[in-house]
Amino acid sequence: NNLEEFNIEKIQPNSSDNLLFPDELLDKNISYFYNYKRKKKIQENNWSKIVEFWKKDREELEKQAIKTKKIIDKTIFYFKDGGNFIKIYDKRYSENVVIYVLNELEREVFLSCIDVISYQELQQKVPNIEEYQMNDILNSFEQSGIIFKEDDLYLSLPLSYAKIIGKTVKEKSEQDISVPQNV
Repeated sequence: NNLEEFNIEKIQPNSSDNLLFPDELLDKNISYFYNYKRKKKIQENNWSKIVEFWKKDREELEKQAIKTKKIIDKTIFYFKDGGNFIKIYDKRYSENVVIYVLNELEREVFLSCIDVISYQELQQKVPNIEEYQMNDILNSFEQSGIIFKEDDLYLSLPLSYAKIIGKTVKEKSEQDISVPQNV
């Protein structure tokens, strides 16, 4: 209905629909699937190169984790809770490892978003934070990729290191493998 908003010049029925439906029906734009022609060409992303780079990067991390035998070397995006602060370790881009340190207010918002939560529920859960502060914190988290936002719903993305270690220790003990005490 809004072709111009999406850089679409013309929509056309999918080739399989040409076989299934008569032309008179297709002329009315009644179809399940459509192809389209763009008004202006856009730069295409070379996803295969991006995926290959990511795979190689992950393989290197796996090799490093095997050599060091440390769970932490395998973990890409996680946080450690310090009680009144949180450290988030972001190794999604190996050439640029980032450590975020959240203060007490940011920590409270971040932990409230561990499960999907709406903005309204978040305000009720953390009433001691002013609306402008909440918006600033959520915007900075979203821009940093720490949380995912869809409509007015929020979700923290890094995993809890304590839960990762707890799960791994449990899995190892179930397999009857000795667990290092300094984990």
